[in-house]
Amino acid sequence: MITRARNLGSFLRAAVWLTTVLILTSLQPASATEFPGPDAFGYVATMIPANLRDVSATGTFVSLEDDQVSGAIPIPFPFRFYGVPVTELFISSNGFVTFTATLDDGCCTGEPIPSASALNNLIAGFWEDLNPASPALPPGRIRYALHETVGPPGNRQFVVGFYTVHHFSSGVFPVTFEIILHERGNAIELQYGSVPSDGGTHTVGIENADGTIGLQIARGNVSFNNQGFFISLGSFEELKVARADVSFRDEPRPDKYYVRGKFILSELSNGIDPVAEPVVVMVGTSAFTIPAGSFKLKKHGRRAEFEGTVDGVSVEARIETTGPRSFNYKVRAKGVDLTDSAIPIDFGLKIGADDFGRTTIPLRGELEFREKHHHGHDHDDD
Repeated sequence: MITRARNLGSFLRAAVWLTTVLILTSLQPASATEFPGPDAFGYVATMIPANLRDVSATGTFVSLEDDQVSGAIPIPFPFRFYGVPVTELFISSNGFVTFTATLDDGCCTGEPIPSASALNNLIAGFWEDLNPASPALPPGRIRYALHETVGPPGNRQFVVGFYTVHHFSSGVFPVTFEIILHERGNAIELQYGSVPSDGGTHTVGIENADGTIGLQIARGNVSFNNQGFFISLGSFEELKVARADVSFRDEPRPDKYYVRGKFILSELSNGIDPVAEPVVVMVGTSAFTIPAGSFKLKKHGRRAEFEGTVDGVSVEARIETTGPRSFNYKVRAKGVDLTDSAIPIDFGLKIGADDFGRTTIPLRGELEFREKHHHGHDHDDD
C-alpha cells in the first residue's frame, strides 16, 4: 500500500518494463454475482449449444472412490484463473475441479459461490454428492484429455469429463458433463448431456482463490439437458502493459503516470469506438472518464487521440487499431492522486459498454526513493 510521508521531501518512482507478463488481481471484497455476470473480476457467462467432446473412451481414466480428490493433473498449456497462472488441477469425485491441492472433497452438498470456506479456487461443474464408484451398472467414469481443435496455434482445449456418474446412495440419476479449459483467452466451458437432479443442492460456477469473488451460474435443485455455458473475461480477451512509469510525489506536486501497451477484444465484444464512446482509465485509486466525442481521429482513421484536462487531470491518450480486434494504447496523466494505491498498482481500461480490461503494473526489483535536489526541483524523465 502506498501511504504518503508528508513533508519529507521525497518522491517515489516506479519504472517497469514488461513484455508478455499479464497479472490480474482480485482484491475486491466478497461479492455474490449471479449468471450471467460480470463478477467483480470481469468474468461473464453465456449460454451456448450442446457440444460434448466425449473423451469417455479415449481420455485418461481417473480412479476415484466416493468422496475422493485426485492427485495433481498437469494442464497441458499456459492457463490463468482469476489472473493467476495455474499449471495443474485436482478433480473431486463430487463434481468440481480445483487449482489448489486439497483433501477436501466437498461432500456432501454444493456450497454458495463465492464463499470464504476452505474450498475455493474452483470450477464447479455439478457440485453435489456424486459417486463414480457406485455399484450401479454401468459404473461412472471420470476421464481427462487434451482436445485438439482445428484452427491456429493457441486453440487447444483441456477436457475433464464426468460420464454416467451416479448420485451417492441411490445409484440412480446418472449425470454426464464436462469442464473444459480453453487455451485461447483463458476461457472456461461447461457442457452438459443428461444431468438430472436427485433433489439435492447442486452448485455450478467459478470462484477465486480466497473465496471473495465468484460467478454463480446455478445453485439448488437444478438439472440440465443438452446445453452449455461459456465463461470468459467479457469484452477484453487480453490486456497487457508494455511500459509504465508511475511517480508518487509529496504535496503540493501531484502524482503522475505513463502507461502503454496493447489489448485484444474477445468475440463477445461488438467492437469499440473511442470517438463516440466514453473512455475510462484507472490506475490505482485514480480514475477518470474522457467524455464521448473528445477523441479525434488521426492517421486515416486508424488512431484516436486526446489531449486535454479531465477532472483537473492533464491527460494525453491514444488508441490505435493494429488488427481486426487488436489495439495499442498510451495514456499519460499528470495531476492524479495515487494515495492508498496498492502495490502492485491496478490498471484498468473501459471503452463504452465494454467491461473493464484489468491488469496490474507489477514492480520489478525494489522501490527506489530519491531525495529532491537542485533547490527543491526534481528531474522528470518522461
